[in-house]
Amino acid sequence: AYFTFSILVTKYFLDSTSKIRRSLWYAALFASLFISAILTLHARFNVIPLGRFSQELAVTDATNSFYGWRELGAELMKSPGMEFVVTPSHQLSAEIIYYTDEKIFVQTDKKAARPSQFDLWRLPDELKGKKGFNVWAEGDAVGPYGEYFTPTAGIDALTIFRDGTPVRSYRIVPGQGSLSPHFPRN
Repeated sequence: AYFTFSILVTKYFLDSTSKIRRSLWYAALFASLFISAILTLHARFNVIPLGRFSQELAVTDATNSFYGWRELGAELMKSPGMEFVVTPSHQLSAEIIYYTDEKIFVQTDKKAARPSQFDLWRLPDELKGKKGFNVWAEGDAVGPYGEYFTPTAGIDALTIFRDGTPVRSYRIVPGQGSLSPHFPRN
């Protein structure tokens, strides 16, 4: 509805011979482009110092969701010999696949997540009994990973900061996959 409305408004203003209407349309166009450019720059480079106004604004900044994925991928790649990752969400699985350049096999725990494309494939037989990670973000519903994943060390925490403000926190559990993980069709 809004898209059609903006086309009709544009046609109305541009078909007009009135200079005021054309001026208003061009002003609205440049204002929209300016706001879009500022928000894009803020999402990438944090150009609006929200932390100076309020710490609450800095924490609730919607562009914080763009941060932390690259750091998580780098942290997972630091551990040699880790061949797979189990996560409780399809979004986290996709981000790990992307930011590790598909070098680590990722599986979503079907007991903790809703069905997704990650439920279509089984854990490859060659990965059963191999070393891997169970990873979840703070606030995720963590499944019963102890049933199919044997931790070999404690839970590591990785907190991501953006200009001194914590953006998100991950829990990383190194371990070994059991012989009978509760993955789809296994």
